[in-house]
Amino acid sequence: MTTSTSSRHISPSEIAPDAWDAVRAATSLAALFSTWTKGIEAGVIEYNDFNGWLSVSDGTRSGLDLLQERAPSLDPLAFPVSMPLHPLLRARQAECGVDMSCADRGFECMEELLGEIEAIRTSLGV
Repeated sequence: MTTSTSSRHISPSEIAPDAWDAVRAATSLAALFSTWTKGIEAGVIEYNDFNGWLSVSDGTRSGLDLLQERAPSLDPLAFPVSMPLHPLLRARQAECGVDMSCADRGFECMEELLGEIEAIRTSLGV
């Protein structure tokens, strides 16, 4: 599944766009479709009869290793593959302006952010 986070970014999201691993998948929907077309041509995209989704798989293997083996020129972040703590994920997040020190602090940073939001809402009378 993808979500449009702005007019310039398409992001893959497994659960919610606010997840710690949210990242820009493509600069446009056209670029995303072009990358997926190349992935289909390379044989790394398969229709899953069980859930009705397109996924990165060749019937026996799936994920980042398959992409890197069969289609190394394609951007793996354009596909819904899990890559927690992968350097490419963090590099793309930093490139897009994510405060990595905040992302690495996790819940503590979220509490600070929620506190700031509440203070702003109170000041606005909301």
